[in-house]
Parts: sequence; structure tokens; C-alpha cells
Amino acid sequence: VTGIQTQPISVSDMTLGKCKTMVPHSLFKFLQYVMTSGQDDTSDNQERKILMLAQDIIHCTSHGRIKTPKHTCLGLTVRHLTRSKQLITILNRMGHCASYDEIEVVDTSLAMETIAKADLYGVVLPSNIKPGVFVQAAADNNDLNEETLDGKATTHATTLVLFQRGTFGPVPRSQNLGDQSVKRKSLKSSCITEILDFSGCGKRPAVTTFHNKVWSLIGREEDQENICVAAMVDMEWSLVRMLPTKIYDVAIDRNRPSQSVPGWSGYHATVTPNVPTQMLHTEIGYCPMIHGSPTEYSTVYTVMKQ
Repeated sequence: VTGIQTQPISVSDMTLGKCKTMVPHSLFKFLQYVMTSGQDDTSDNQERKILMLAQDIIHCTSHGRIKTPKHTCLGLTVRHLTRSKQLITILNRMGHCASYDEIEVVDTSLAMETIAKADLYGVVLPSNIKPGVFVQAAADNNDLNEETLDGKATTHATTLVLFQRGTFGPVPRSQNLGDQSVKRKSLKSSCITEILDFSGCGKRPAVTTFHNKVWSLIGREEDQENICVAAMVDMEWSLVRMLPTKIYDVAIDRNRPSQSVPGWSGYHATVTPNVPTQMLHTEIGYCPMIHGSPTEYSTVYTVMKQ
């Protein structure tokens, strides 16, 4: 049995599919026979429990030398949710997760890989986002609103989220850029995202400045047609969300629920035909929070530069 690599750990190794590939078939069949009384068909819930038990057996018989997805991921999850060394130690002694020191090494290796990528690309890039492929970005405020005596001086940060559509074909395994030759349990504190200075100068243009000039800013004619079609679909969604009793000559049931039309994303996913299932898969990557309010020009400039 070959375990997973934990320095750094890959997102693809933290899935149920990876558990199926690393558990021996004979061990899976034995546990399946014990849990189902000899039945071949197992539900998803039973299959998941069998895979977890099989990883416990692999972890115990190898004395923790073979790294399994369950023991690594459970330790990471408990540490991120509770930050309790005592709880992780108890779970480790029961054989349910890796030790606290091993979890610290995994976390540190991920941080080292992130820093190495930031030095290479000039920006912090989430591990599931591929460079060189089209990316959509969205930024918004992330107010923590801590409890203070006067209600002031709370954290007003900005979060940047990246969206990337899935591509056809096999996904190549990412290359390790950080120095993973030495196991480290901690790193020196450093600020990766630095807010760039920006001062708004001059007078803002009037709203009418770009009147009747939108099409001149869009180069290709086919892009103009796509924008018109998209605008018509958005208008249709707006109309049906208003719950009219009649659209053109088509009557609508008055006894339907108060709101049966899905939101913008759900509506477009429903009315868009012939979209390959694989293309609907979208990778979502979360960038580090920027310690600055999105209402500041410097914060907006930093987000745009990233």
C-alpha cells in the first residue's frame, strides 16, 4: 500500500476517490462482508464507513508510516476548527488521525508552497487555480466585527475569490516549488499581501461621458451580439422574477408558490442548453484577506493589480 504525499498535500489526495484507490481490494471486500453480512451491494454511507475503517487498519498496522487521506484530513480539519492540541492528541491515541506534530508539518509545508508560488508569480495563487487559464475574480468586504468596549476599531478586510472553469482532459499534477527537504513545524511571520499606495486624483467623469460609446469600447462584432443576447436573457429573468400572472399570450398559474423562479445563476443554468457536464465544474480559490477596507482606493488598486 502506498500512502499519500503530505509535503505538501495535494487537493486531489483529499477525496473519497483517492481513498478507494489506495485501499486494497481484498481488505475492502473483507470489511464489506463483515458489515453487510455477505451482501455485495453497499450504500454510499456503508461504503464510506468501510473506507474509513480500512484506512484505520492501514494506519495502525504501519504504525503511522503510511499516510492516509482520512488521518491527515481529519487532523487538519480538527486543528483548523478548534486549534486544540489536546483534542488532536486524544484522536491520535485512539488511531483516528495523525499526530499534532505531523499536522503542523503538513500545514507548514502548505504555507511554504504558497510563499514559493507568490515569489514566482508575484501574487498569492490558490493551489486549485491553474496559471495560464482564464480566471474570473470577485472581491468584497469581509467585516469581522469583533466585540470591543466602544464598538469601534473592528476589522474591516477585503476578500478576493477566484473562479476558474474546469478544462477537458486529465489534470497534470502540480509541481512543488517550495523547499520540502526539511520538516518544519512553524514559519516566521510575514505579510505576503502588501497594500499598494494609491491616491485618487482629478475629477470623476460625468455619467453621460460614456453615453453611446459602449460599442466602440467593445472590439469584435461577435462580442456585441453575445452581449445583446445575454442582456435579453437577463431581462427575461427580471420579468419572470416579478411574478406576473401573464407573459405575452402565455397564462401563468396564479396558485403557484410565492417565488418559484430560481436565482440568477440557477435560471441561467436551467435555460442554457447543451452545456457539457464537465464544463459546469468550477474551481473556487480563496486568496488571503487584504487588511484594508474595500472603500479605500488603495485597497481597490491592490485588488486590481492582483
